[in-house]
Amino acid sequence: MGIISMPNLPQKRVRTVILSSQAPEALVENINRRGIDIITVDPCCDIPSPVASHADMLINHLNKNRIIVYSSIFESISDKLQSIGFEVIKGNLTLKTTYPFDIAYNALRIGRFIFCLKEYTERELLNYCETNEIKIVPVKQGYAKCSVCIVDEQSIITSDLGIATQAEKNGITALLIRSGYINLPGYEYGFIGGCCCKLSKDIIGFTGDIKLHPDYVNIKEFLLYRGIKDAALCEGTLNDIGSIIPLIEE
Repeated sequence: MGIISMPNLPQKRVRTVILSSQAPEALVENINRRGIDIITVDPCCDIPSPVASHADMLINHLNKNRIIVYSSIFESISDKLQSIGFEVIKGNLTLKTTYPFDIAYNALRIGRFIFCLKEYTERELLNYCETNEIKIVPVKQGYAKCSVCIVDEQSIITSDLGIATQAEKNGITALLIRSGYINLPGYEYGFIGGCCCKLSKDIIGFTGDIKLHPDYVNIKEFLLYRGIKDAALCEGTLNDIGSIIPLIEE
């Protein structure tokens, strides 16, 4: 087993993930049944309570064994990440409860690109990208990571037109779906990226039944064309839990 070298894009079966400590019990049990270990994210009082433990709000896997963690949760999680081989970087920017001051870590890494609302993104994250030839693609959507289901290095699914447009300009094919139909308590709706994770090169797991989404036929076709199957990690409507971030693979 080893660290997934390209963030969000495992090539083998995933064996360790990181996700919210407030994720539904049924979801956690089903992930464990797949032989996947879980590192949980404790709630952070600096951001709104519905997303206080969302991994994509507080953590960003930079590349290979480098991962950046928000300062407020650093002590509670850094030892766990170091124990599986990560070099953990403590972020410097202080998060706040109002948008866009809560999105510093919610940048979307896909291949050699990172999509983010640059002005409000953690400087340490941007510095890493600038010094490692990772192209920074500015978008207006601050919640870039949770807005996108990463299919492969050249393909994404999103309901955000701005991200889809910028992705296409950079050679990444984007399937644009309708907004909504994803639960996120405290908000009108959640986002597709917040309710999924690649479990292997050819499987994407969803925190609910993706078949209930009105665009499922298009989603299924988009995935199958790329040799990828969808898997329900629990029953019912999709739930935005702040992404499931894959870290270790076979």
